[in-house]
Amino acid sequence: MRRGSALLLGLGLLLAAPAGAWPVHVVKHLCLRDALFMTELVKSRSVPLGCRVIDCCPGCPAGAPLDWRVRLEGRLVEGLSIRGLPAAAKHGGGATPIPDGVVVRGREGWLRQIPQSPGAVPLARLQLRLDPKVLAEIDAAGPAAPTEKVSIFVEQWLGNVLVNGIDFEFRLSKCSTPNTCDRIEQLNKQGGEPSAIALDGSRLLGCSEDVIYDVDGVAEVGDVRQWSTASSCNSEIGVYNESNAMELIHPETSWRNGCGDVVQADLDPILVAPVTIWKMGAVGSQVGENADEDLAYAMEVFRTNRSGISFDPKYAWGSDAGGALTALATACQLPFVQPSFYDSDRLNVYYLPSVVSVFLGDGFLRRTFGSLFEELEPTGISCGADRNIIIIGTDSNQATLAHEFGHAFSLHGGRDEWAHVNDLYPTFTDENVMWAGGPASRDVFTLGQSFRFNVNGISMLNENGVRTGQIERDCKPKDGTNPPNRKCPALDMDWR
Repeated sequence: MRRGSALLLGLGLLLAAPAGAWPVHVVKHLCLRDALFMTELVKSRSVPLGCRVIDCCPGCPAGAPLDWRVRLEGRLVEGLSIRGLPAAAKHGGGATPIPDGVVVRGREGWLRQIPQSPGAVPLARLQLRLDPKVLAEIDAAGPAAPTEKVSIFVEQWLGNVLVNGIDFEFRLSKCSTPNTCDRIEQLNKQGGEPSAIALDGSRLLGCSEDVIYDVDGVAEVGDVRQWSTASSCNSEIGVYNESNAMELIHPETSWRNGCGDVVQADLDPILVAPVTIWKMGAVGSQVGENADEDLAYAMEVFRTNRSGISFDPKYAWGSDAGGALTALATACQLPFVQPSFYDSDRLNVYYLPSVVSVFLGDGFLRRTFGSLFEELEPTGISCGADRNIIIIGTDSNQATLAHEFGHAFSLHGGRDEWAHVNDLYPTFTDENVMWAGGPASRDVFTLGQSFRFNVNGISMLNENGVRTGQIERDCKPKDGTNPPNRKCPALDMDWR
């Protein structure tokens, strides 16, 4: 499950305007009904290499190398592939070579020093890459969807002189056909808040991936096409809400060509992770005085971010018997040193007294024992040796416990991997719970993070047997960006 594999559409156009009427500007109005859309856009047309000025023309004997500048506009555009040209000496901007041509990603690319030869005129075949997620949004919006504009500019330069060019524009509007077609129904849904339903599936125009429907009950999803083993599309439905467990459905045999298909999502009760809160100090002391509030805040954050996870706590007092605090503070070895202060197959959270908190907070553990921990937030630790062990210091804030639960549920590792989101992607801010050292008000998990809590095999939700009976995965942080992995949404994929 993942965002955006591009839909490819042939878009060539012959430069045949009268002299003096270039750069050529062509406008096409198209209706986004599947058959018409494909018929109009997938026509075999080409753009010739060459000039439109005196002594510089396609196939002329004195043809000098040309530079091409390609620009793309419109939110539907994901990129453009160019095939059929002689190899350029250099590429710039978003243009990179592919085995049989060049692909332009983003908004602009350069192809420099394209050689011209006398005689045969090279014809560039352009193939536009449209974003299927945006297409699916248009499909879901029905007739009310606004007109989308796609513009492609191809300029040919001889040195610093523009010698040829074309810009063509497609204005794409939704056909006046009803959106009601296939649907997803929720069974046994608890609570009154809407669910986020993430759909992957085949469409006539290509793959629909990670399209989100925010609905209370039935999701009208347009025409989802029949899936086959030969299809390059993923077929999956994810259902997220505040009061049920996250549900993954693989409806390969449920979708057929044509309207009227119904997939039912039979939702399970919310998953409840057992946790023991240990107050490691004298009974009646101030150790862990905020533990109740921290846990309540964590439960609220996991609930409102539709992770499908809650917590069932029990509280216990510990002490430094048998060197328990030293074992915690140095190497997360408590189960071996003092097993009576550790509950197996459940999360164990240790609130430490101030003397140990100072020891943790001065950075000594980061320098000396860094390899033994997955990540060290200044006020909390998720132990790498046993991710059922979480340590909370006295300088923690109300979001620290939720942050460490995130590590335990598989968001662990170094910043350059996929734990702390500081500077990881531009889309993350210190509102995200996994922002290291962030404010007490951190209260956001993305859909990509909540997905990983549930499906990753190394999540303590799975290792402790809280979640059972569904396929586990290994979703890395950069899945869905580079390289793509359709089984995993991008870490920063949000709820809309």
